[in-house]
Amino acid sequence: MSGASSKWRGSATVSWTRGSWGAGLGGYYTGRYTDTGATTTATTWDSLGNPGYIKPVATNGTTVYRYYVEDSVSYNAYLSYRFSSQNRWVNDTRMRFGVNNVLDEKPPLSSDSRGYDAALYNTMARGRTFSLQLTKKL
Repeated sequence: MSGASSKWRGSATVSWTRGSWGAGLGGYYTGRYTDTGATTTATTWDSLGNPGYIKPVATNGTTVYRYYVEDSVSYNAYLSYRFSSQNRWVNDTRMRFGVNNVLDEKPPLSSDSRGYDAALYNTMARGRTFSLQLTKKL
């Protein structure tokens, strides 16, 4: 099982409304970290030519060599419309179309049995997904 200890995580959302229309875009950042479940020795690291995807990490007075998981960014977006006609069937009805993981980013590789750290990248692992939501005030 991988050990995620990303020091930095963040998100930002921008939304817009004009009349009956609305839209939004959210960005989600997970910083780089070393995978505690993917450790090797100095000998192996040296024999591989000291690759950048393995980083020496000082822990408890010794140095261990761990897989280095790069940082990642994913985006979600939506577009909404609010019906406000006098027709009682659609009055105060909102329709919202959403896209999660807009750019269809794949989660970074890790030592977890799924190949990615599910605690950090579960949504991203599903790939691009779409939703349609209808809401009516009664």
